[in-house]
Parts: sequence; structure tokens; C-alpha cells
Amino acid sequence: MANWVTGKVIQVKYWTDTLISLVVHAPIDKFTAGQFAKLALEIDGERIQRAYSYVNSPQDPNLEFYLVTVPEGKLSPRLAALTVGDELLVTEQASGFFVLEEVPSANTLWMLSTGTAIGPFLSILQLGDDLDRFENIVLVHAVRYARDLSYLPLMEQLAERYQGKLRIQTIVSRENHIGSLTGRIPA
Repeated sequence: MANWVTGKVIQVKYWTDTLISLVVHAPIDKFTAGQFAKLALEIDGERIQRAYSYVNSPQDPNLEFYLVTVPEGKLSPRLAALTVGDELLVTEQASGFFVLEEVPSANTLWMLSTGTAIGPFLSILQLGDDLDRFENIVLVHAVRYARDLSYLPLMEQLAERYQGKLRIQTIVSRENHIGSLTGRIPA
């Protein structure tokens, strides 16, 4: 059973009408870039919880989570309604094996993501540990609309930081967008 701690919302970023990032301060245990936590709220006497990947580096004391609001969802609309100073529950220990130590060395590390699944890759890239064993890194972020490329400025900063080692490729499926491929990842 998970140990829960109380977190406090310190920032809410509204990217679109359905995409938000919550920045939370909570006394959690150290996590590995690529892992996730569970967030929860007590709703009508029931603890409603869902898993969300960390976007931030483990070295950043502010925890950032990127989520999509599901209109009829039990939790996401409530999370989207939180404001600075509100509290929520966060698992004290992170979970998951979507971490670099599980990835064998290779010439090119491919990071393929759609929508809010960009989070663990941004956590890994912001930390930057253990990436020297890859000659090239390709980060692909596929979304429906260009406005959904919420973290593109951060991705571009990371590309600069990695000085040619990291290539960013965006894909937009429902409209044409300069600099992005059109369609879906498999195509």
C-alpha cells in the first residue's frame, strides 16, 4: 500500500482548455527520472487516484505533472480546478521502470511520445545523467494540434544544451504546422 504525503500546489500552467501542468511542493522520497507518482484527492469520502509522470528533473524540488483533463473523469477535472495553495495527495515513493538504466546502450536513443507522455522524457533529458552512452538522441512528440506542443520551448532549450546530440521532431496529426511532420508516428 502506498504512503501518501500532502502536497501544495505552487503553480498551475494552463496550456490549452484541456492541457495543464501542476507544479507541486511535497516531501517525497528521491525518484529516478522517468518514474511516476500517483496524485489523489478525497472526493465524496473516497480517495480518487491516478498515475502521472514527473516532468521535472529529480534534482528540482518542485514536482511538475502534465495532464489532460478528461471531461467526465473522476479526478482530472478536479485537478484542473486546483489553484495555488490548494492541497492534494502525492505518493511518497515513485514507481515505474521507464528509466534509462532499463535501456541498453545504442548508437541512437529514440524517445517516442504522444500527448502528455512527453513527461518522463523531459525528466530524463533535464537531468542529463547516463546519456553519454548514446551518440544521438531523437525526441519525437506527436500531438493533435500545434497548440498542444506545450513543452516545445523547453525541448528547444534542451536541444541547445545538448549541442547537436539531441534532435527534436514534432508531429501534428490534425493540421499542418511549419517545422512539424503531419500525421501519426507509425506513418
